[in-house]
Amino acid sequence: MSNRRPPKYSYLSHLLISIGVLLLSIFILNAIGERISLKLWGVVSSELDFSNLEEVKMTHIYTLRLSQAMLGLAFLLTAFISTNVFRKRSLDFVGINRKVYPVLAMAGILTYIAFIPASNWLIVENANLKLPEKWAESFQKLEDQSDQLYAAMLYWNTGIHLYINLLIMALIPAIGEEIIFRGVFLRIFKSWTSNIHWGVVLTSIFFATLHFQPYKFVPMVCISALLCYIFYLTGSLWIPIMIHFFNNALVVLGDHWIKKGTEIELLEDDFTFPIWVTVLSVLITVGLIKLLWDKSKHKMELSFE
Repeated sequence: MSNRRPPKYSYLSHLLISIGVLLLSIFILNAIGERISLKLWGVVSSELDFSNLEEVKMTHIYTLRLSQAMLGLAFLLTAFISTNVFRKRSLDFVGINRKVYPVLAMAGILTYIAFIPASNWLIVENANLKLPEKWAESFQKLEDQSDQLYAAMLYWNTGIHLYINLLIMALIPAIGEEIIFRGVFLRIFKSWTSNIHWGVVLTSIFFATLHFQPYKFVPMVCISALLCYIFYLTGSLWIPIMIHFFNNALVVLGDHWIKKGTEIELLEDDFTFPIWVTVLSVLITVGLIKLLWDKSKHKMELSFE
């Protein structure tokens, strides 16, 4: 049985439909979350100020967590609706039901680990990028808002709160974002351009743009590109989901360990790898991707045909 609906839409239409569904899902689920927050705790996330964490109440954190959970669910809802518009079997379309081969999974994870020093260097260089004053002020405001939300989410990060944060900040985003960006948008951009590399570039720029963190834009583009290639070369969405979860969970767990008094130099804000480690990181990452490209027999078919 064919897994394809009749080709009623152009690739641009596929893109616009997916973006429209995403925006509508975010709007609806955010409104539902606001109603629930108002009913339970008497506050809504849009009215909260997290610039001074000493004044933040536990009900404020609950409200923020619900808001972030609803955002993650919006990605899942978008993927479900979009894939059902494009295909009859959603799980086939996004690649989430493809077999996970242990060797390929290990290769994907090792590729991500190899890239960590290069990613660290990109984060530092992007943060130090000199921009025109008008841009710098606006970008810094967005970055500060993002940092404040992260700090508020992690303000209580021990005991049961650790597991709640892992669920909301790591697991739900990993599944939702990978399904929509790698499972849906990568297929659209690759099919539209008829080139996997342009598909990866456009998907990654879109991914980084929607995170609204200008001073992390370049590393986000690169990490997204890495996840795109790992998905394409391993043929299973579960592998980038695992890597995405690990990446986000490391932030949550690192904050937890620091709060418990554990000193971890790697997680310090001013930590940087030696330049030779960064160069080696790039070489190993490129080498592993090239090895996967040459040896993998399970590349993901990213088309609408």
